[in-house]
Amino acid sequence: MAEHCRQIKMVALALGLACAASAQDTPFILGVNGHPFQQEAYWHVPLEAQLALVKEAGLQWYRTDWGWADFERSDQLVAAAEVAGVKLLPILFPDVSAANGDVREVRRLAFEHGKAIAERYRGRISHYELSNELECQVMSKAPGGGDRDGAARSDYDFHRYIVACELLRGLAEGVHEGDPGAKRIINCAGWLHFGFIDRLVDDGVPFDIVAWHWYSDMGDITTPKESYSGTWDVIAKLKSYGKEIWLTECNRRNGDMDGAGQEQADYLADQVRKVRATGVVKAFFVYELLDEPYFEGGEAHYGLVEVQKQGDKWAIGARKPAFEVVRLLATE
Repeated sequence: MAEHCRQIKMVALALGLACAASAQDTPFILGVNGHPFQQEAYWHVPLEAQLALVKEAGLQWYRTDWGWADFERSDQLVAAAEVAGVKLLPILFPDVSAANGDVREVRRLAFEHGKAIAERYRGRISHYELSNELECQVMSKAPGGGDRDGAARSDYDFHRYIVACELLRGLAEGVHEGDPGAKRIINCAGWLHFGFIDRLVDDGVPFDIVAWHWYSDMGDITTPKESYSGTWDVIAKLKSYGKEIWLTECNRRNGDMDGAGQEQADYLADQVRKVRATGVVKAFFVYELLDEPYFEGGEAHYGLVEVQKQGDKWAIGARKPAFEVVRLLATE
């Protein structure tokens, strides 16, 4: 009996070590954002060419906005991504305008949207991001008119928060109904906007992964941040939710605007390596794949790849230093 017990313990220990090794060996996800449904350059560059760039950069995932009821182009994207071996991360944007602020109708419309998409792509898409940076729409101003840092639950307007909360609840429930195996991600625009997630957790909104956005003007995400609300370890706070952590938008602020191509590349190299080294953050998505020169200011310059006009259409241009750095990071 003693020998039998010893053997059981050895097997259990071996299994435990194998599980621990498996968890540690989970590949760090490197992905990129794009707008194949919304923006002009992405409409002109074929889906297959966009996915080929993702693969050329050594990236595994393509995060894209989804906010429509017509499945023709999404079917094309899903099929092309499967051929290319790229995983998609849709960001779901349900149209809830018909609800006129009725939170029950907001929840119903969001539910139907999430269910329809997850059901259609069940087993083909594994993760969905539920809307985008909703906390920015519900944060209230400080008494003097300045911006709050977002760390407190009280930083968010009650009535606007309830609408956002029920939209996210509806999406989460709809995705789960359409595909119980799919993972649901809720994000914030970054900085110290923890109060919004705290309220969602208090209100029982179901989700599986907490996502954060981070740009260079916020500093180094792996170092403590000072604000009027205190000193914050961003990653430790995110870890406290007990969920997997992803960074789904990251870049140097304004990309390579004003000739800052090397600065953009250096920033991405620094942050990917530091974030990966934490062992806590599991994904890093660069914003974004292609430049959008028809916009003004920094939004035109975030791409890893330039675009150029050929006749009346945009076409793929030069790879930037940031593209080459990301490709190197993908091999490390």
